[in-house]
Amino acid sequence: MTRLPEKAAKVLLVDDNAIVREVVREALGAAGFEVVTVSSPFAFSAALLREQPDVALIDVSMPALSGPELVDFFRRHSAQRLSEARNDAGERCALVLFSDSEEEELARWASECGADAFVSKRRGYPFLASRLSEIVDQIR
Repeated sequence: MTRLPEKAAKVLLVDDNAIVREVVREALGAAGFEVVTVSSPFAFSAALLREQPDVALIDVSMPALSGPELVDFFRRHSAQRLSEARNDAGERCALVLFSDSEEEELARWASECGADAFVSKRRGYPFLASRLSEIVDQIR
């Protein structure tokens, strides 16, 4: 059973696939997370500051800008914005890559771009909820 922190953790999901956004939103919502979605990596920065999520779950395979490129760009050019992107309790937002790629590949991308973690879509939604709970516990 997934154990959530006392206050529901907020997840910002960045994925260009509407079906994935809806299914993940429903699955994580049922597990007790508050989920906000955006369809484009170009909406990420504004949503991050507006929503102040605990975790940003970022799809790796988006057409205009891949997840690793987005994380790398954001880490390199938006240090001030990232420091401003804190939730209500002042904790920073964890940047997590999300893909159906092999976990070894995801681990390499996460390391190269500076993501805090990665989760494979192949592991299923119960695993996703559990892993995100672990990540939230680490940053709180």
